[in-house]
Amino acid sequence: MIWAPINPRHEVPMMTNQPADLSPETAAWVHAQIAISIARAVAPLREELDKVDDWAGGLFVVFLNVLPHLLRTQPELAAKLEPQWRKAAQRFDALQARGARHAPDGESLETLEARKMLYRIFALMELWPTGSKTKTLAAQGSRPRRASIPRG
Repeated sequence: MIWAPINPRHEVPMMTNQPADLSPETAAWVHAQIAISIARAVAPLREELDKVDDWAGGLFVVFLNVLPHLLRTQPELAAKLEPQWRKAAQRFDALQARGARHAPDGESLETLEARKMLYRIFALMELWPTGSKTKTLAAQGSRPRRASIPRG
């Protein structure tokens, strides 16, 4: 297949097995029409993906606003969550270092990421029980990843 760039971020395969009586200009026009049709079909999906991403971001903010209060007033909850979220942060780091998208048990990088970020933020806020290994892991930093969906 010949690749014809449609915009800087996408490439659409050019038709290579066209009828013999189809002129190159007509083939290019058909290709452009297909690309336009695909872009129109994908636009609502991108919009929905953006909405879901914003919703998830809003939910993360809710957790960030509510959980510090709960962890301060319920130390037993903090003691229970800290080792689980520390392990999630370590698994996230290991998967990301290997460039893997999923752990052997099927858990995705994305499902680990929220716990990793909250774990490290709360470690910096000193919300975890004293004596835990949080300061070292929190010092490693926590950068959120945003889904990189090319815009057309």
